[in-house]
Amino acid sequence: SDLSLPRLFATGLANSRGNDYFQRRLLFPLTDARGGVRGFQARKLYDDDRLTAKYVNSPESDLFKKGDLLYGLDSARQPIAKEDRAVVVEGNTDVIALRQAGFLPVVASMGTALTTAQLRELNRLTKRLFLCFDSDAAGTEATLRGMELAVAEPFGFDVQVVSLPKGTDPADDPKAFEAHLAKPVSYPVHRVRLLHERARDKNASFATVRTFLASLPDSPERQDALRLATDLLD
Repeated sequence: SDLSLPRLFATGLANSRGNDYFQRRLLFPLTDARGGVRGFQARKLYDDDRLTAKYVNSPESDLFKKGDLLYGLDSARQPIAKEDRAVVVEGNTDVIALRQAGFLPVVASMGTALTTAQLRELNRLTKRLFLCFDSDAAGTEATLRGMELAVAEPFGFDVQVVSLPKGTDPADDPKAFEAHLAKPVSYPVHRVRLLHERARDKNASFATVRTFLASLPDSPERQDALRLATDLLD
């Protein structure tokens, strides 16, 4: 039976004693790009939950690898291809809220950096990525590594970054989301701004920004980043 205890245990729905592992949690089925359920993510609802983490996933296995999946991709494939853009947000609830508001080409990275497997799926549909994270998440090293993967070969995505106000997410105001989306910055501009903010002084900023710009092929986005660097460094 599909509901046999070994299968429930393998997908993380049951513990070794056969009891519900995700008791009193909000459960999100996690599917592959074709809609096949691979695992689950469960959100904490109660303070006395015996599982302390806010989100708990099914155990990693041959069936379920979180880094291979993007939440909502099965439903977003056609809108992404039609609009020639994929909008990546952090959380599952952001995807649900935006869909309810009529915004369809959206998937969630489930709080992790973009991986090669995820980018491979998106690459089949579009070359334009809009990464919409709050200002803290947009600057983490993991997020930046995901951006680097996306812009480099073999993918070569056009990556636009939308940094939402600190402490907010798309689910807070789906109707305002399009306004934020209309004011993105390119990955090179985003990276130059971060490098400058994090440098200990202007000389250090100059050195790191120059190294970064030298690594980029010439493009309108690189010219935009160069103009920003010129302004920041006087």
